[in-house]
Amino acid sequence: MPYPTSPPQRVVLHMLVYVVAAIACVALIGWIFGIPVLTSIVPGLVSMKFNTALGFLLLAGSLYAALEYRPAWQLWLALPAAVLGLMTLFEYVSGINLGIDQALFQDNSRSIYPGRMTPLSAVNFLLLSGALLTPSFKRCNYIKEALALLLALSSTFAIVGYIYGVPALYSALSDSPTAMAMHTGACFLLLAIVFLLVPRDEGFVRILRGPSIASMAARYMLFPAILVPVVLGGLFIRSRWNLGHPNLVMALSVVSDIVLLVALIWLFAVMIQRVESERELIQRQAETDRLTGIYNRRHFETSLEHEIQRARRYGSPLSLLMIDVDHFKMLNDRHGHLAGDRLLYQLTRECESCLRASDVFCRFGGDEFVIIAPVTPGPAALTLARRIRKNVEDMATDRSLGALAVSIGIAVWEENFKTNDDFIAAADNALYQAKTAGRNRECLYSPKSLSTDING
Repeated sequence: MPYPTSPPQRVVLHMLVYVVAAIACVALIGWIFGIPVLTSIVPGLVSMKFNTALGFLLLAGSLYAALEYRPAWQLWLALPAAVLGLMTLFEYVSGINLGIDQALFQDNSRSIYPGRMTPLSAVNFLLLSGALLTPSFKRCNYIKEALALLLALSSTFAIVGYIYGVPALYSALSDSPTAMAMHTGACFLLLAIVFLLVPRDEGFVRILRGPSIASMAARYMLFPAILVPVVLGGLFIRSRWNLGHPNLVMALSVVSDIVLLVALIWLFAVMIQRVESERELIQRQAETDRLTGIYNRRHFETSLEHEIQRARRYGSPLSLLMIDVDHFKMLNDRHGHLAGDRLLYQLTRECESCLRASDVFCRFGGDEFVIIAPVTPGPAALTLARRIRKNVEDMATDRSLGALAVSIGIAVWEENFKTNDDFIAAADNALYQAKTAGRNRECLYSPKSLSTDING
């Protein structure tokens, strides 16, 4: 077993192991010095047997060795706990007394089998020992965690049996001569939790340790979903609220469970909404140009692929406009990059005023911009380009910067384009043609004549 993934988790798991070991030590001291209250923790409740406390010390030590990644100690400490549980079960099944129940201390309690742990405790020792002794192969992790989950379930039954006053749940059988102590069930549950929370490459509990929404929801909801119904049910059945009517207790428990379920669903929805909002923000930041506030080249490539697929599917026209600021390098060199940045920001706002909601406006790089215009044939794209060019030309700028002009190359998607890059190259060729023809103009790419020049 590898180390837990985070130091806080390691501390919590170690603390749970220490708690179990401390409870076992207190019970052992109670047997050694003849102090019954130490074996039962609460006066009047069932005592933890000496063999049970000894088994808990062995299992706590084995789990501590697992947390510290000492496989040899893990096996050697788990093995005697398994033997203890197996011998006790043999005694119950065969009716033969092996002499292990009171080998060290005399149990004076009125019981058919004094000093003997319950059959349920013996089974639980076998479950956890089996989980600790199973080899640490990937597929074996499912077996190990299945055993630990069975242990958690049986110990939960015992605790619930005490809370609701149902002896059959902690005595294995309703007429069993022995009963599991409440703190025995609690110790089994704590050890099962520790074992399940140790990270593994495979297993049922792996979903609790991921960054996904499902993992976060499981971590937040698992323990409230288990604890709240048990605690509320116990309060209802043992408090004056029940008014002596079992049906009222059942009704109160059902209503409380409904409230809990609705609260968990609401919490799950809030978590999903928060995660989706954070992911959308990260996605938007990753696909937005910081200077101009419009989409960047990454978003352009994704959107172009999507629009090309849609144009192929429905046969609708698709135009691509590539815009370049004329003599922008000269302007930058003369007036500085800050002035150039302000000019680019102002230019993008002017271009946006000419676009439809369906158009995708992106900064391609430097002083180059691209517009993806869905459902737009060549003539309509030329009209859009002319409007953008005229608006930029008439744009109010600092007089010291001089007149601002742009050249625009336009390409319309054709099936003979083999790749998306061919489409981009066509628009770039049209832009080059506009620049060589004198700048401050728009040109439409044509595969025959290379371009159609519409003079400004």
